[in-house]
Amino acid sequence: MTSDSFRIILKTTNNVMGAGNQQERLETIGWVVGFIDGEGCFSVSLHKNPTTRLGWQVMPEFVATQGEKSILALEKLKTFFWMWSNICES
Repeated sequence: MTSDSFRIILKTTNNVMGAGNQQERLETIGWVVGFIDGEGCFSVSLHKNPTTRLGWQVMPEFVATQGEKSILALEKLKTFFWMWSNICES
């Protein structure tokens, strides 16, 4: 990757989505689905963790990478998913 490449990492949260923005989300969903299909990656990792009940921790993750000129697309994904996220330079 070049130095002008950025990525967003979204992780799960317990935030509940309100009803107020559902229509706006429906208008955006087609763009999000297409973007993720071409630029996104979902993964689920399992890590041994003796502090959990079953001894394993599930770590779901979504990553999308874009160049510096498209950082607004990552901001749009961050807003859409309502999750804790981090946009960082790769």
